[in-house]
Amino acid sequence: MRAGRNADAVELVPLDHPEITPVGRFLRRWKIDELPQLTNVLAGHMSLVGPRPTLPEHVACYDDFRRQRLLVRPGITGLAQVNGNTAISWDERILYDIAYVQRCGFFLDAAIMLRTVVVLFLGESRTARRFADSLFAIHVPVPKNYYSSYDPGMGA
Repeated sequence: MRAGRNADAVELVPLDHPEITPVGRFLRRWKIDELPQLTNVLAGHMSLVGPRPTLPEHVACYDDFRRQRLLVRPGITGLAQVNGNTAISWDERILYDIAYVQRCGFFLDAAIMLRTVVVLFLGESRTARRFADSLFAIHVPVPKNYYSSYDPGMGA
C-alpha cells in the first residue's frame, strides 16, 4: 500500500486496488507477504492449515455458530483460502472455516496444502467456489438467518 493510507480493518483490498504498489501487488499475488507467518508456526501460535486468524472486533460480533471457527489453531492457509478467499464473502469464508473445523484431519490438510499450490499459480478468483456448491455444504447445517445476522461492516 502507498504511504499515508489509513487502513480499515474490515476493508477487502483487491490486488487491482489503485493504492497497492507494483511491488506490493507482486508480493501479495505470489503470497510472499505470508512467509513471516512461518515464524508463528514455528513458535506454535499458528498451524500451516487452519482458519485465518480473526480480529478481536470481528469475534465480538460472532454468534455461537460462527464462534466454531475458533476451535482450532489458526493457519496460514485453509479451506476458505483455497476456495476463493477474497473472491468470496466473509459469510462464505466462515462457512468454509466451520466445515474445516468439523472435518479437519491429515488428509484434508494435505489436500488443502496441494490446492494452495494450485491457487498460487491460478489465482484466487479462478478457484473461487460458493460454499453451497462445495462438497462440504452437506456437512454444515447453516442456520436459517445466517446470511442476515452478521455484518460488522465486512460485506463481500
